[in-house]
Amino acid sequence: MPELVQVSTVSFKDAATSPPQSFLDGLRALASTPGLIAIYFGQHLEDATKFTWAARWTAQSAVDDFHASPGFASWAALSAAAVASHAIAASATYTGDAAVPLESPCTEFFCSFGADDDFLEKRLDPFVKIVSDANLPGLVGGITGEFIPVTHVGVDEPESKIVLLILGWNSLDDHKSQTGSGTVIGDNVHLVREGRKSSRMFHVNLEKL
Repeated sequence: MPELVQVSTVSFKDAATSPPQSFLDGLRALASTPGLIAIYFGQHLEDATKFTWAARWTAQSAVDDFHASPGFASWAALSAAAVASHAIAASATYTGDAAVPLESPCTEFFCSFGADDDFLEKRLDPFVKIVSDANLPGLVGGITGEFIPVTHVGVDEPESKIVLLILGWNSLDDHKSQTGSGTVIGDNVHLVREGRKSSRMFHVNLEKL
């Protein structure tokens, strides 16, 4: 069974472009939680006021145990004190090895909202197969899957169904160089431009905490 992966996009009060130390301390404390395999954090390359953390857990039961632990309430309060907005989604039904994109030098997150029931199987996965089979320079590998909303604060409720592509690259420039007319991505991106109501893409140079 795949690990459980959580992904959260965060913004801080006063549109801060650096995370408060208390928030970082909270993430680092989380890293020692039983059942947590790894946690990653970084700033969006496209928007300095937004950040993403991603966590790999052994299973949902490990998350449940953490939420039921004596220190969870104080940890959550400390983490929330500096946050203006956040949204968390999770999946244990994705395809691939989450460590590959999350531990790449640059991680692309392509999020589709309001996706059709067959968007993953009929559109995203075929697109990713074409891109992967092309062995593009700078492409490391990734995962795809449906992610379930867990919580959101300070942002609109994300529209279900949520489908994510998390793709690892050697750099943002490597990804940019593989887009546009005449490229494998550019010639096939039409597959994922339909079958969903909205999308968001961003890149993060994640640090493993």
